[in-house]
Amino acid sequence: MRLIALSLLAACSSPPPPCAVSWSGNFVESAAGAAVCPTLSGQVLGFAIHSRSLGATLMIAIDLGAAPAPGSYSPATVGEWSAVAARGAGQGACEYAAGTGTTPGGTFTLELDVIDGAIPHGSLDVEQWVQAAAGTDCGAGDTELVSITF
Repeated sequence: MRLIALSLLAACSSPPPPCAVSWSGNFVESAAGAAVCPTLSGQVLGFAIHSRSLGATLMIAIDLGAAPAPGSYSPATVGEWSAVAARGAGQGACEYAAGTGTTPGGTFTLELDVIDGAIPHGSLDVEQWVQAAAGTDCGAGDTELVSITF
């Protein structure tokens, strides 16, 4: 009985799993650790995740509204959002973009499970459009999928 109680206590006091990201589409990459975790600054959920494949940082910002709360979010339920990264490719560049001000806009699904102080936990899936100058090879697909757990 004592062993069960100690096991339960250890399970309850375990730290949350590390944040993790995976990309799929024109390139495949994954990473985990504190550098993948988001920030919650006021009402904006933000990520700044470096990609080795891109040699650049994916910047994501989602305005959760005046009173951020656990729940489901999408482009239809937020005012402003963006997810942008770019990399050089030969004489051109590949831009991976989605958000309120982009065309096409891309999409996302956010499941915000809990906000522990200023530390959010949940999952985010983003579909970004790959945009390139004529003659630039960014890969075979038109979209890049980014999945993040935090």
